[in-house]
Amino acid sequence: MPRTVTLTELANKLDISHQALSERLRRAHANLIDRTISSTEGRSDRPRPDLLT
Repeated sequence: MPRTVTLTELANKLDISHQALSERLRRAHANLIDRTISSTEGRSDRPRPDLLT
């Protein structure tokens, strides 16, 4: 079960401001979304019509 921690508590443990941690988490989230979208572009589970003939 994950532990509950506030942004401020985590930032204090990492010795950075909560604003800096918030920005790092925001950038990491955006990066994960971008990489996920990039890795699935061009993929399709449906058969291509040109390969059916």
